[in-house]
Amino acid sequence: MARPLKFHDFRKIMKRFGVGLRQSRRKPTHWMLVRDIEGVRYCYPIAVHDGQVKGACASKTRRHFKLRPEDGVTDEEFYGK
Repeated sequence: MARPLKFHDFRKIMKRFGVGLRQSRRKPTHWMLVRDIEGVRYCYPIAVHDGQVKGACASKTRRHFKLRPEDGVTDEEFYGK
C-alpha cells in the first residue's frame, strides 16, 4: 500500500517523470495531472486535502501514468531515498 505524501513532495516526484499539473478553476483542492506517453495525452484528476495526497491516490496515479515496478519504475526510484 502506498503511503500518503505531502503535496509538495508528490508534485516534485511527478515533475521528475514528466507529469505536469494544472489546478482546477472550480475547486482549489483538485488538480489535473497531464502526461504524454507515446504521442497520447493522459490526464488524471487528484484531490489534495490538508496539503496531503492520499496513498491510494498516489498508487492509482502511478498505475495510470505507467510508473509502477511492472512498467520499469521501482519504488525506490519513484519515491527517492
